[in-house]
Formats: sequence, structure tokens, C-alpha cells
Amino acid sequence: MLKNIDDNRLSFTSSLKECLKDTDIIYIAVGTPQNKDGTANLNFLEIVAEDIAMNISKDIENH
Repeated sequence: MLKNIDDNRLSFTSSLKECLKDTDIIYIAVGTPQNKDGTANLNFLEIVAEDIAMNISKDIENH
């Protein structure tokens, strides 16, 4: 891990806007607890997707 940090391949931040500015791939790992009917509760996924959409600034059409 330290080698990847030293080589600028791995970094940490608590700022969503900061981490999205040069990102090519986004992994979302959130809980999807079960609803009463057995389906997955996707509320946490929706919240994260909305946060990403509001903060992403990279233009993917130029890549």
C-alpha cells in the first residue's frame, strides 16, 4: 500500500469533489439491506449515485 501511495496510484480523501476530479473508475460499495418483501433496499446506492452526479466534473466525451 505504501508503495502505491508513494507512486501516486493510491490516495485518500474525505472530499467527494476532490476524489472525482481525475477519476476514471468509480466503485460503489454500500449496504443493500433487505426490504420486508425480500427485495434489495437500494436507498443507499441512490444517495451515493446522486452525490456522484452532483460532484463529478470530468468530461468523458473527450476520453
